[in-house]
Amino acid sequence: MEQQYTDEFTISRKEWLRGGGGKASSLFRSDDKMKCCLGFYSLHAGISEQKITDVSSPGILKKRGFFIPSSVAWLVDPPEEDRLGNSQVGNLLMMINDSTTIGEAEREQQIAELFTEQGIRVNFVD
Repeated sequence: MEQQYTDEFTISRKEWLRGGGGKASSLFRSDDKMKCCLGFYSLHAGISEQKITDVSSPGILKKRGFFIPSSVAWLVDPPEEDRLGNSQVGNLLMMINDSTTIGEAEREQQIAELFTEQGIRVNFVD
């Protein structure tokens, strides 16, 4: 059976912040305007660039009291032990996005698979 998608967004490789380890990553990095995969998705879901600038994760947005659209809630519905307010799949997406040890094709495949599990199609473009 073909996967049914409820949403779709695009990651531009030219603007994609990835593979540099977690300390240098953010949803939207102000100094060079680069975005991690969750930054692209947050913008697509209607969260403003201003709110995600230099923020490390969606859970931080929730902790700061910002409104989280229902389409993003799956990223911030945390297990009790996550002090930053991110869900397990949210943490996994950040880990894959920021990993310094996996190749680009594998990174894209793993990110696409995790979004697909949520009914979301990811398109990667140059």
